[in-house]
Amino acid sequence: MPGADFLPHHLLLRDTRRMEAYRVAIHATVRPGDTVVDLGTGSGILAVFAAQAGAKRVIAVEVNPDVAWLARRITRAGGFGDVIEVVTGHSASLDIGEPVDAIVCDALGFFGLCAELDELLAARARWAPSARLVPRRLTVWLSPVEAPDAIRWLDLTEDHPYAALLGPTRRVAFNLPVLMELAPGRRLAASACAGAVELSTATGGRVRSAPVFRVERDGLLSGLCGWYHAELGGGATLGSEPGTRRPMARTRFFPLDRPAEVRAGDLVRTEVSFGPTLSCWAVDVVRDGNLVQRSEQSSLMANAGWDATGLDGCPPPLGALAVFAAGDEAALDELAAGSVPRGYAALVPDWKPPAGPDLAAFVRVVRAEHRGHRAGIFTGP
Repeated sequence: MPGADFLPHHLLLRDTRRMEAYRVAIHATVRPGDTVVDLGTGSGILAVFAAQAGAKRVIAVEVNPDVAWLARRITRAGGFGDVIEVVTGHSASLDIGEPVDAIVCDALGFFGLCAELDELLAARARWAPSARLVPRRLTVWLSPVEAPDAIRWLDLTEDHPYAALLGPTRRVAFNLPVLMELAPGRRLAASACAGAVELSTATGGRVRSAPVFRVERDGLLSGLCGWYHAELGGGATLGSEPGTRRPMARTRFFPLDRPAEVRAGDLVRTEVSFGPTLSCWAVDVVRDGNLVQRSEQSSLMANAGWDATGLDGCPPPLGALAVFAAGDEAALDELAAGSVPRGYAALVPDWKPPAGPDLAAFVRVVRAEHRGHRAGIFTGP
């Protein structure tokens, strides 16, 4: 029996807008006689949609055996027990044994960039590079926001009866993204696209970009608010834009460790890198051409192993490079050799190799920490 493991799938099923969007997309994508793979089938509902669309065979893959048990019952209840095969295990070890025409996956989570997205891309590359996909395209959007309630909620070192004991929690809390509802009027500037993933050609579910925002009103810059917009197929779309009211649609808040006073006309220059296992964000506030404040943060910093990197004692540019280049093997090779990685120069415009740290040893620690890292996330106020 699935027990508590069913709760996330219950949320997905309760999101009827999401379910209908997937149904429309799958019926527009799957053709009669297709062989279809449903990755992370969960309840099995997407596999049922594929069978309804005329697939001759649907392989529904689910790593959790208890959830797979439930999926088998649901698919049989729908009358598709002879079409849908629920397979317990991970897709990486699965041999389909025949050409795959379409791959479907609820690979969006709360922010779009989740582990299932990478699994979908790996499965496409391994089984069927030309397979039709659901979803098809994902864009990530950002806006600088004023969110004092979220900052107060994150900071246990202020207005807390045990604040004197809780200082170590601050680094963790302010380096993890937070799921939150963005109240109306909180944006400080117009939103901008932070990147797109074309699932038919992408090799990984990570976006990296440097959006620049012009502040439209005076306020306190608390962080960046992010959301996704996904094109599923057949004209069906899903998103988590501010104001979207669905069980699985909430914006993601990337806090600043030091909120910054901003004025209308200021520039907020950002460098962001978001993916399934790691989020990094650097934010500069620039006024009249002068840097007012810089923040550099990463979910890597929220891990216990961060202390072993020695970054707290390293020059800030080295910290910025480490958190943004983590997972980029070629960039880390260049950093270990003492040069600024290609494509990362904007983070460190005045780079000089630091005299103190042993860069090769330092990069080994960063690599090891990133490989063991799993991005956490808070559910905020």
